[in-house]
Formats: sequence, structure tokens, C-alpha cells
Amino acid sequence: GMSKIAFEMGKEPLYTGLKKFGFGSKTNLTLPGESGGILRNYKNWAEIDFATHSFGQGIAVTALQLVRAFAALVNGGTLYDLQLIGEGISPGKQVISEQVSEMMKHTLVEVVESEHGTGKRAQIEGVIVGGKTGTAQKARTDGRGYEDGAYLSSFIGFADGSALGIDQRLVLLVMVDEPRGKSHYGGTVAGPAFKNIITESLYLIGMRDSLN
Repeated sequence: GMSKIAFEMGKEPLYTGLKKFGFGSKTNLTLPGESGGILRNYKNWAEIDFATHSFGQGIAVTALQLVRAFAALVNGGTLYDLQLIGEGISPGKQVISEQVSEMMKHTLVEVVESEHGTGKRAQIEGVIVGGKTGTAQKARTDGRGYEDGAYLSSFIGFADGSALGIDQRLVLLVMVDEPRGKSHYGGTVAGPAFKNIITESLYLIGMRDSLN
């Protein structure tokens, strides 16, 4: 499905969109050793590259890039510079409209709140949660292709704490490298961890705010 949409768009708009969300460039958080990931110029894409870029296997991104881009989807469409706690908020740049951001939030909430949603294990009672599960094959280290039975399971999501009196929207990425349990799916492996971490974070933020 994503490949069909991409071929309707064309190579250059797809590449420009990926660049606009910060992929292929460092976040400039000034952390030592940070990578810009891998995003080759669309002029060097073969047709198979065009297809794989549309669904995420054609590029390499860092966790920081992924969290930053996801935040833009749900905050009204603004891509902000990442900053350490206490540094203030950068002006940011609008990468999608507020209307599109609202549509994405609704879709992501359905992933968690819907009866058949793949992320329903990330639900937190009384809190609006939305997100996306990920179950990625790991590349082989001794040749081309993917390792049999080796997965990177993930869940990236947001939680709106306004119902608890917390005027913050939290974004979190949980990644599990080669899970060894009965399941390897992101919603099953990483979703519950997301729920636990966000629940504790909201509690701590609420406690801090009540003391101020």
C-alpha cells in the first residue's frame, strides 16, 4: 500500500518529505558520536529503492530522529530541535498542517484504543494514548538479507496528560533488540513497557507539579 502511494507521489516529493522530517541529518543535540542515519539522494534510487523507502526499509534512522519526527506528527505539525532538559524550546518549523496532525493523532489513538488495535497493550486508563507498533527484521551480519528469527520490536507513542491536570504531551520510543519471549511483535513486547514507563513518568511529573 505504501509503495503504491509513493509511486503516485514520485521520487523527489518522497525524498523531500523524508528530509523535511529530519531524516538523513543529525538532530544537532551535540551528543558525541551522533549519526545522521542513511538517506541516499533520490537521483541514485533504483525502482526497488523507491519502493523500500516508502515503507522504511530503504533508509536508516536513529532513535532521536524517530522520536523527533513522531513528535511533529502529534504536536500540531511542528518539527522542533531536540534539546536537553532546561534549555528552553526552539522556534521549530511547520512540516505538516495542524489539520493533518489532528488526523494523525486520531489514527494513532485508534491503534491503541480500538478493540483490534495492535497497540492496545499500551492503554493507560484515563489517559489519551496513541502510537505505532513496529516489528522489524534484523539485517544479516554475514551477508545480504535478514536473519531468521531476529527482530527489533518497538512501540513509539504519545500520552496526553491533560486529563490528569498535567499540561504536557509525552513522547516515548521503546525498542527491544531480539526479544526472547513467546512473541516478537512490537505491540506485545514493547507496548506494555511503554505503558509502565509513561504511567510512572506521569506520576512523577504530577508529584513535581504539586510541589511547585
